[in-house]
Amino acid sequence: MTDYLLDTNVPIKAKNRYYGFDSCLAFWNWLVEKNHAGKVVSIKEVAEELNKGEDNPTDWAEARGDDFFLKSDGAVVSKLCTVSDWVSVNGYQPGTVATFYRSPTAGLSRMRLLTIALLSRTKCVPTP
Repeated sequence: MTDYLLDTNVPIKAKNRYYGFDSCLAFWNWLVEKNHAGKVVSIKEVAEELNKGEDNPTDWAEARGDDFFLKSDGAVVSKLCTVSDWVSVNGYQPGTVATFYRSPTAGLSRMRLLTIALLSRTKCVPTP
């Protein structure tokens, strides 16, 4: 069973801060190794977000394919109501909710309901 699900900001911030491709290729190899062991995955929406760039994470994501970036299946999609309810009742402004639904984070949140630990650097802060 997969243990960790990567959000878009994990590879982007890793590249920008601590684990650049020129200084720490071991991090990127470790992600691939853990993916092959069934421990780390992400979703297609994250790959699409990464592919908007023209840098190392884009090339890295393109090379990973369907084994690393999973499509949402029926079990995942069926959890959308639970996630939608949570987002809608926790005091977020309508614009923030709309942004959430359009982002890869919404897909990640649906997958999180399947008991996968979500790895993200995004902070969840309701609007007062």
